[in-house]
Amino acid sequence: MLSSSICIGCVASTNRILAPSQKCICREGFFDLNGICTACSSGCASCTSSTTCGRCVASATNNNDGTCNCPNGFFFTATGNIRFCTQCPQNCLTCTAATACQTCKPNFVLTNGACNCPSGRFINAQGQCVPCTTGCQSCNSSTTCLVCNTPLLLQENTCVTRCGPGFYQSGFTCLKCSEGCAACNTANVCTFCQAGKLAYNGFCYVNCPAGSVASSNSSSCVPCNSPCATCTEHPSKCTTCSSCCGSLHNFQCLTSCPFGTYSANGTCQFCSFNCASCLGSSTTCTACPSGKVLFNGVCYDKCPYIMIAGICTFNCAKGLYKTPVNTCLACDSTCASCENNPKNCTSCVTGFSLNGTCVKACPINYFGVNGLCQACNPECNGCLTTCDNCIDCAAGYYKCGSKCVKTCNPNQYPDETTRTCITCNPKCRTCSSQQFCTTCANPQAVPVNGVCNDCSYPCNTCGTAPSICTTCVKGFNLVGSTCIAACPTGAVPVNGVCQCNRGFIYSNQCVTNCPTGFGPIGGQCSECGANCAACSGTK
Repeated sequence: MLSSSICIGCVASTNRILAPSQKCICREGFFDLNGICTACSSGCASCTSSTTCGRCVASATNNNDGTCNCPNGFFFTATGNIRFCTQCPQNCLTCTAATACQTCKPNFVLTNGACNCPSGRFINAQGQCVPCTTGCQSCNSSTTCLVCNTPLLLQENTCVTRCGPGFYQSGFTCLKCSEGCAACNTANVCTFCQAGKLAYNGFCYVNCPAGSVASSNSSSCVPCNSPCATCTEHPSKCTTCSSCCGSLHNFQCLTSCPFGTYSANGTCQFCSFNCASCLGSSTTCTACPSGKVLFNGVCYDKCPYIMIAGICTFNCAKGLYKTPVNTCLACDSTCASCENNPKNCTSCVTGFSLNGTCVKACPINYFGVNGLCQACNPECNGCLTTCDNCIDCAAGYYKCGSKCVKTCNPNQYPDETTRTCITCNPKCRTCSSQQFCTTCANPQAVPVNGVCNDCSYPCNTCGTAPSICTTCVKGFNLVGSTCIAACPTGAVPVNGVCQCNRGFIYSNQCVTNCPTGFGPIGGQCSECGANCAACSGTK
C-alpha cells in the first residue's frame, strides 16, 4: 500500500462525488450521517438531514417534516442517481411500492399488497372487475366459464345440469366422446355409434380398422381369425398373414408355399416357367422340369461343366483337378489339392505349399499360414505369423516395435549400432540422441546445448509459470517479468535489468509520467492500491 498519496477520484459505490475542494461529498439525494452517505426521506430530491428537505422530486408536495408526498396513484422510487414519483400497479388506487397497494379500484380485493379480481368475477376489456354468468364459479370472460358452482357441470365453457349427447361426465366436467360416438361411458368406451358408423373396441369407424371386418349385421366390426393379419368379407378370408404364421395363398396362410411357388413379401408367388421349384426369387431354381439339368440355380438342357454322380458341378472333388475339356484327373501324391496340372499343389498332404511345390518348412523371408508359404515384407529379414512382424530388418531400415521403417517417429532417433528407433527423453519433442534435444516438448522453450529446461525461452529462471521470468539468458535483459533482447529507447541494462536514464518504464517504453491508476515504483510504473484513481509515492 502507499504510505502517502493524493486521491483524485472517489471510491465507487459510496454515493460520493469529488467536490472542487478535492473532498468527496455526498451526492444529491443523500446527506452525511456519521461519515456514511444516507438517502434522503421519501419524495425528497435534496436534504441536509432526515427531517430537513430542501427540495422535493417532480410532482411531489413538501410536508415540511423532511418528507414529500407523491400524488394519489403514484409512489416514490429511485433508480441509480434518479429519484422520482412513479405510477402505482394496475387496479391500485393508492400504494407505497410496486408490490404494496393500499387501496383498490371498485370490486377488486387487496391481498398481500396486490389488487385482485376475486373468484366469481373477471376483468373485462374496460379493466372493470365484473361478475361471471349465473352458475359459474370462475371465468375469464362472459362466455368462457372455467369452474361451475356445485352441482352444475362444465361442458365446453358452459354450466349445464347434465351432460348433452356425445358427452360423458368426469367429475364435474362433461368431456366429448370419441369421433362418431353418439353416447359413451368414457372416452374409450362408446355405447352407441352415430348412424352409418361401425362399433369396434369402444370406438366408432366409417370403415373397420385393419385386423377386423364388418359383421353380418353391418353395425359393428369383428376381429379377423388367426393367422390372418387382415381379412375381407369373412374373418377367415385372409388378405395378409401375421408375421409369425406363414405366407398368403388363395386367401389362406400357409407355413410353406406349394410346389412351384416361393414366399416373397408374405405371399406365395409362382416360379419362372423354367423352374419346377424355386426359392427366394422366381428364377432361382431348386428343381428342374423333366429333361433339364440344375446348376447354380439355373436349369440347362445339358450340364455346362462336370457331372459327378448325376449332379452338375463346377469343381472336381478334392485330390482331383479339372482339365480344359471339363474332366477330372488325379493330383500328384504329395498334393492334397491342385489346379491346372497334377504338380501345381494348392495344399499339401504334409508341410506347406510354396509356389505350387510342397516343402517341409518355409524358407527364409517366408512364413507358414493355413498350409501355405507366404512372403515377408521386403523390409524384413525374416518374419513371424504375419508379413510385417519382422525378426530383423533389411539394410537401410530400423526396427520400430515389430515393424521395420526407413524413418523413425518424430519423438525417436535412429541408433546406428542396434539399428533400432529409440524414444527421446520426455523433455524433447525431437532429438538426435537420448540426451540431446533438437526441439523441446514445451513449445515455449528452446534447447540450449541440447538441453530443454522448464522455463520458456529466453528465461534463465522463472517464477510461478514458465513464461514469468526472474532472470534472463545471456544477451537478454529483464523488464518486469519479460526478457527482451534490447532495452527500450532511453533505458540501459543494470545487472540484467532494464532501467530508464530519465523517467520510468511503462508498456516497454520510457515515459516521463505514469498513466492513471499507476505509480512509479522501482523504476517502473506499477499499479496503485485498490479504490484509488491516481497515486504517487512508494510501496
